[in-house]
This record gives sequence, C-alpha cells and structure tokens, in this order.
Amino acid sequence: LETNFLMDRILWSTAKIRFTDCDPRQHLNSGNYFNYFLHAREDHVLAHYGIDFAELAVTEGIGWVVLQNQTGFLREARFGEQVAISTAVIGFTEKMLDVEMIMYNKERTTIKAFQWTRFGFFDILKHKIASHTPKYLALFEQALLPVKSDNFESRMKMLRQCNTAADVDIY
Repeated sequence: LETNFLMDRILWSTAKIRFTDCDPRQHLNSGNYFNYFLHAREDHVLAHYGIDFAELAVTEGIGWVVLQNQTGFLREARFGEQVAISTAVIGFTEKMLDVEMIMYNKERTTIKAFQWTRFGFFDILKHKIASHTPKYLALFEQALLPVKSDNFESRMKMLRQCNTAADVDIY
C-alpha cells in the first residue's frame, strides 16, 4: 500500500517496560500487555484525533468499552526495554469498533505481541451499547486499515512470519 495511506492510519508511540509490570524472570507479565496497548491507544486517539475519553464521558456521556480481547504473544518484552506500539482501526460497524495493536522492539524489526480488541460504543447515561454518531462513522471510514487475515489465528501466523522473514507485508 501507499506510504501516506499507511502513515495516516497506523498510529505510533513508544513505551518503557516497567519493573512493576514484569514477572520474576523480568518478562512483561502477560496481563500487562493489555494495559500497555490500551494506554497507547488512548494516547494515539487524543494526539491524532483530538478525542479525550475522559472529557467525552463527562461532557457527552459516551465512550467505548472493551467487549472482546485477543492477545498473541510472539517474543518477550523485558524490563527496561523501550518498545514501539502501533494501533489501527481494522473494522467497524454501527455499534462496534475493532482495533489492532502491535508491540515491536524499539527498532520496529521484531514483533513482540499483538492484540485485537473489539470496543462497543457505550451510552453511559442509558447504560447500554449505542449506535455511533455519523461523526465517528466518518472518522472510522477514513482511519480504516483492513488486515490481510480473516481471523485472529491466521493473523498471528502472518505476524510470526514477520519475525523470520523481512519481506512479509502485513497490510
């Protein structure tokens, strides 16, 4: 795909793996990948789209809640290591948003883990899943980056190949 197309749709940041998030072997605890991914996504959405989740919850009574989560582990992330994290919208419906998040080494040459998360658009005042507004549907349409895999397992296989072959195109 065209470089500008990808740059507009794949959002990036870096993070440092913290000691308190690691197991006794100094590997990032599997449950903590979730937090690193969600923190990165929150930062990306604020920096690139100007959407502040806390402000939305207070001012408009809306937000997104995690409905489903799948994480694939490919290489360990270790205490003190700098990692790069990308996030991208890989699908959406009237009420749902699917986001792929990938953790790489600092140089972005090795994939450590990836996560697919399905979010539901939530009306806080009514306590139920709601339909996205036209504004958000238009944003998702612009941000959409379809992946080349039909399911999580085939995506994991493709991403695993990226760690052994430099010429694998994941988008």
